[in-house]
Amino acid sequence: MEILGISANARPVQTNYDAGIEALGNLGLTGLQAKIYCSLLEAGRDTASNLACLLAINRVDTYRVLRTLHDMGLVEVSVARPTIYIAIPPKEAINVLVARAENRVRDMKSIIPDVLPWLASLQSAGNAKEIINANQGRFVMKTGKQIYHAYSSMINSAQTSILKVWSQGGLKFYYLHDFFESFEHAKDRGVKIQGIVEVSTDRLFQISELSKTSRLRQQRNLGNASRYMIIDESEILINITNPNDQNDELLDAIWTDNEALVKGFVIDFNRLWNAARPLEVVV
Repeated sequence: MEILGISANARPVQTNYDAGIEALGNLGLTGLQAKIYCSLLEAGRDTASNLACLLAINRVDTYRVLRTLHDMGLVEVSVARPTIYIAIPPKEAINVLVARAENRVRDMKSIIPDVLPWLASLQSAGNAKEIINANQGRFVMKTGKQIYHAYSSMINSAQTSILKVWSQGGLKFYYLHDFFESFEHAKDRGVKIQGIVEVSTDRLFQISELSKTSRLRQQRNLGNASRYMIIDESEILINITNPNDQNDELLDAIWTDNEALVKGFVIDFNRLWNAARPLEVVV
């Protein structure tokens, strides 16, 4: 039995396993959800305690993820003590994930007629608001290649600090578009760079390169967290979509220099930073 190149009878080569986990992420699962589902698939059935030991994760997190997988229809629960969890067959799981993704796309399309006019009003009114009341700031929608230019301009203009939350896809995006070099120039100018990353074996090279210019800490499941970059605690670019291998034109982000919003995200970053683990523990 195989799913996305992962054998259910034996642990596959690590690179194939990581690719399978990442593929499941593209279908809507978090890294931890994908690993627990695949572990159940390999075992056939198992308890939450055994899964927690096998994957070396917190038991509370294991129960939480198993409940979510059950709610999604990917895991069945037996009436026993202790409770036994069973992964549904791979083909059924893929059908469930694809159906959920299609539903999300339909939901997203349904709100476009309401969201686009609102965003357009923010963009068109931005200059007037800035003149009348500078504290309101500006809100600008960035799409596709506009995001590259926004990142480049922001990093190159940084004077004191850069705060960044990276997803796994974002690390690859930054590396492929040569933004790591921009971080080197920023560091040479004396800019202090702090970053929170999600570590995986296929991103260790990018993380190693990034650590040469930035103070990094690691956090789990950042694919579900807000992802953003704050420059000098005065402007922010907030990612709406997650950079993966998708069409560049599908990428969306919002830039703003709204003081209250930027301060709120600085507080959020500090909260994540304090909760994150030192990168040296992992790399």
